[in-house]
Amino acid sequence: MKNIIEVNNLCYSVQVKNPTGSTSEKVILDDISFTLEKEKVLGVAGESGSGKTTLAKVLAQILQPTSGNFVVYASDDWKSRRTKPVQILFQNTGEILNPLRDINDIIDEAIKIRFDKQEYESEKKKILDSVNLVENLWQRKGFELSGGEQQRAALARILSVQPEVLILDEPFSAQDPISQLNFLNLFKSINKEYKITMICISHNLKVLRALCDDVMVMYKGKIVEKGEAKNIFENPQHPYTIFLLRAEDYKLKYDDIRNEIEMNKTNVIRLLEANKIPHDIKTYIVDEDDLSGTSVAQKIEVVEEIVFKTLVAEGDKTGIIVFCVPVNSELNLKKAASVSGNKKVELIPAKNLLTITGYIRGGCSPIGMKKKYPTFIDETAQLFDIIYVSAGIRGMQVGMNPNDLLTFTSSISADLT
Repeated sequence: MKNIIEVNNLCYSVQVKNPTGSTSEKVILDDISFTLEKEKVLGVAGESGSGKTTLAKVLAQILQPTSGNFVVYASDDWKSRRTKPVQILFQNTGEILNPLRDINDIIDEAIKIRFDKQEYESEKKKILDSVNLVENLWQRKGFELSGGEQQRAALARILSVQPEVLILDEPFSAQDPISQLNFLNLFKSINKEYKITMICISHNLKVLRALCDDVMVMYKGKIVEKGEAKNIFENPQHPYTIFLLRAEDYKLKYDDIRNEIEMNKTNVIRLLEANKIPHDIKTYIVDEDDLSGTSVAQKIEVVEEIVFKTLVAEGDKTGIIVFCVPVNSELNLKKAASVSGNKKVELIPAKNLLTITGYIRGGCSPIGMKKKYPTFIDETAQLFDIIYVSAGIRGMQVGMNPNDLLTFTSSISADLT
């Protein structure tokens, strides 16, 4: 399926006045990049103030980005329309419905933008039926409807102009479980019937699980994690995503993980700090479909030669051994066997990595493993002032002087490639 939205390095900021009278820049969206396929449903999670609604308004062209760009691959006929291909169902339906106008008139006005006169009544009935708004409510004014009825009427008005992308801004807030289920099924039906691409902004992670194909998590204006919904919820990588999932079931207080969120501290970082070893932290968005080291180097914007992958092998004599080589090189198993005192070494299966090291593929670090294993670092590391290795989780790399890494991990420098 082709992409309908492509977002590249999008930023949005505003000038705020300080108590002293001076102004400063407040960054609301910080280097946002993602793509969205046609007819897919993307969930956007994150606390209030993380930039979710601002992102929606930029995509709907209500706000203009400060820098970066995005493309909506809409049909050509949108150029001649008075409306935009991306529409938002706001949390506050008062931003869509005039409370003093009849619902019938509001829908008629919208339908006339898109349909011919002979189609008005049939299309109106089809749309109002699709959102389950019964006919005896059509003549009522906006203020005479309940909250749920207002939301259905607002949704009908949006569907009347046939958008290609529908953004749902907290559509499940302040709803009881039965109403949430009803709207969840309604949005699923609309996605299928109208073939509309959707972006759902919500604090309700259970709903996002049920509704969305993909999910991205935002924190302080940045995307900290994105991927297939199933992978995000079953195997979260970023500390903030983990916090959201645990907090959802009241298993965790914000303070319990605040340091990890704010300081991006992993066990690796804590060990380096405790030993006062200078280091540099770089974070990146995890792509479950591409965990390659070359991809990581591109995302943290450094050359591949200084990003080292950590490989775990087993020797026929010494048992478990750890090797670090540049991501653009391959471990030479014969050389690895020779330097480690083995006749033969083999890389361990990825499924055994967590049990042996405490780390998973894409987040394995030579620092802070469950046990201390013999470690060898490729001699090319000595050519640079800084090299990067995993900080112990996917989405984070830590840079340090190679001599510091050799000393701290009691590693040996060797020709491994």
